[in-house]
Amino acid sequence: MIGDRVPSTFHGRDIFSPAAAHLAAGEDWTLAGPSVTDLVRLRSRSAVTAEKGILGEVIGLDDPYGNLITDIPGDALKQLGWMPGENIGIQIGKRGYTIPYAKTSQKCRPAIRCCMSIREAASPLR
Repeated sequence: MIGDRVPSTFHGRDIFSPAAAHLAAGEDWTLAGPSVTDLVRLRSRSAVTAEKGILGEVIGLDDPYGNLITDIPGDALKQLGWMPGENIGIQIGKRGYTIPYAKTSQKCRPAIRCCMSIREAASPLR
């Protein structure tokens, strides 16, 4: 349906949208790919908010940009009183970092770790 070239990013734009358009146009759904016989049940993930901070997991990497995507909802930072412009403490594995909390990547300086409010760059801990 979409050809042999499958990009490594922007799957919604480059794979799912064209496939949906072909299907909506009435094309044969069996052309979308082979049948899947071994389904995989994914573990449901959700962040935990406590008085001291938020415990979340990195669930994806936005390549090639290097953004870590977590299961932390965007409003969880506000619930703990963190505001854009503040520096916040995070921990990834056993390493701690202090990073700026910003609303967009344009508010972050190049080559500086930054936490964004739409999709957090890491799991904030206070």
